[in-house]
Amino acid sequence: MQNISPKVQNQFAMLQQIQQQLQTILQQKTQYEMAVREAKRAQEEIADATDDTPMYMSIGTIMVQKKKDYVNTKLTEKVETLELRVKSLEKQEKMLQGKFEQLQTQIKSALEGKTCPECRITFFRLKKCLFGFSLPIMPSFTSQRTALTGWP
Repeated sequence: MQNISPKVQNQFAMLQQIQQQLQTILQQKTQYEMAVREAKRAQEEIADATDDTPMYMSIGTIMVQKKKDYVNTKLTEKVETLELRVKSLEKQEKMLQGKFEQLQTQIKSALEGKTCPECRITFFRLKKCLFGFSLPIMPSFTSQRTALTGWP
């Protein structure tokens, strides 16, 4: 990466940061979606129970007996809150994906026409050349690689 301009190196770093943010958001979204499914399943179980069935809620480290209506109300609120969080994360995910694609395009266009300092091959897609340089590779690189190394 020594022959890549500082601007492009900075863009690579930003691209990696965005990718990490996307991974974090996807993990959070998965956790919230699981919590929504769990709360909805609990609501289904409560719906089948009679009004006089003892219900318990976890409050901190203790379990407290509550009425069916109260537990159901709290579960409904929990589902609504979690679904809002999922929607918020989906918006963030969409925004970051747009930024990621835009930055990826900028990097690709900045690197078009660059050549590997060792093998003098012109690259067009982000890959590594035979010498490990991270530069864009053109589609016919595999045929050139075969010609240079004998590898398919």
